[in-house]
Amino acid sequence: MAAAHLPDGSNPGGPLMSVGAIFRTGRLVGDDDLKRLAGLRGDLDPLALRLALILMPYGQPAHLSAPTMHKADDLLRRWRRQVARWAQAPSRPPPAHLVGAARAALDHDLDTRRVVETLRRSESDAAAPDGAKFETFAYLDRVLGLELVRTSGAPLRVRRWPHPTGCPRGLTGCHVRRGQAQ
Repeated sequence: MAAAHLPDGSNPGGPLMSVGAIFRTGRLVGDDDLKRLAGLRGDLDPLALRLALILMPYGQPAHLSAPTMHKADDLLRRWRRQVARWAQAPSRPPPAHLVGAARAALDHDLDTRRVVETLRRSESDAAAPDGAKFETFAYLDRVLGLELVRTSGAPLRVRRWPHPTGCPRGLTGCHVRRGQAQ
């Protein structure tokens, strides 16, 4: 592997990644277009763009649309909720066959789409303990960089609302949830 050099000839001392131009309907996309894309839905997570790009076929033009971005955002949020829930379970090692499949995908031209498919299989595996699912997602997120464990271990937040039938010990009603109050 050749040493990485910047256009000015300097060597940053590490790997250098070059990204091609981003085009939208035949014209170069500017900062205003990217801000508009990021603001499709007011609460869109910025890392949803990363997940949307991970889900695109490698080496082909990425066509990002509002439905694509919202689908990626919904998946990211669902996974974060699941990971936070799984984090409450006793830790278990990630299943070797899933880790092996993910490593094989990464060894094969950094195939992150297959890594995401591995996460989907882990999520839907009813036989896998929650602690193993947590460890699988935490392990593979180190490569994907989606901050899936961001809400794990978050402090308890309480949201109160009136309860029509009353609550034990005379409380007006409460709901306790880890992570963000909803």
